[in-house]
Amino acid sequence: MVTFPQLDGRHVQESNLLQMLSGRDSPVSFDGTSTALGLTQLVASICGSPSSSRHPLVLSGICTFLGSYSTVWASSSPPQTLLEILSYLASALPIPAATEAAGKGMRLVLISSGAKLAKAAASPGADPSSYNHISAVLTQSMEAALSTGNPNVMANVAEGCARVCVQLKDSSQTKRILTSCAVPTLHQSRSSLDAIKNASSLQNGSGVAASQMQAATQTLISCLGVLKQLIRFSDASVGETHVLTDVLTAAWPVLKDISTNPNCRSEDVLSSLLDVHSQLLNAVPALIGLR
Repeated sequence: MVTFPQLDGRHVQESNLLQMLSGRDSPVSFDGTSTALGLTQLVASICGSPSSSRHPLVLSGICTFLGSYSTVWASSSPPQTLLEILSYLASALPIPAATEAAGKGMRLVLISSGAKLAKAAASPGADPSSYNHISAVLTQSMEAALSTGNPNVMANVAEGCARVCVQLKDSSQTKRILTSCAVPTLHQSRSSLDAIKNASSLQNGSGVAASQMQAATQTLISCLGVLKQLIRFSDASVGETHVLTDVLTAAWPVLKDISTNPNCRSEDVLSSLLDVHSQLLNAVPALIGLR
């Protein structure tokens, strides 16, 4: 016989809030402000406990819920709560059953909250460390996405991070934070290149070498997909300075090494590499011409 654990006080509270907000009478009984308040109370309860404390399937549902109501969080929650939601979703990314839902939810929350986070960071009297908090959460999100090895999740999070960065009012901060988001991907790309080189030096025909080569190549392709998304959604410039300047400076040696590596000649790698160059040519043609 299957038994279920008893709900503690926190779970009962969340269950009651969900029933209140999803019941048949809720559209009539509550106006928009009351509903938003109930939702923000619920999300505070959810994010107040570690994602690891949830059953994986329940966690997946929570991530979907957080993404589905992203516009509510953006309009009704303070910036700190938005960052807490993003941190919660990032912590859920490595859990296989919740990975896809967390990636999709994070993209939606990032897109919806970018303007509010940017406005709060640039407002008079804002905490000087506001940009650092944004940078830390976005970098954490990108690192968590990379750890999943899921190219769709990685691309979703990269898009969301880029969309937040380009809305920041301070172009120097945009460049800095965008580069911070790109660096983990560049490090993983470099590690993949090293793994490909090591695998190629092993005895020809080795099954282990072939497996290592395949895994490293797939990781490299996924990383190139992340770079493509970061560049694609960062097509913005302020004055004479493009926000991608520092990203390009950091990425160019890696891209060059990929293009000259004789073991990176598969159709998928070359196609992904060309996609990145195509995005760069669209975004920063003048800078590409100087390389």
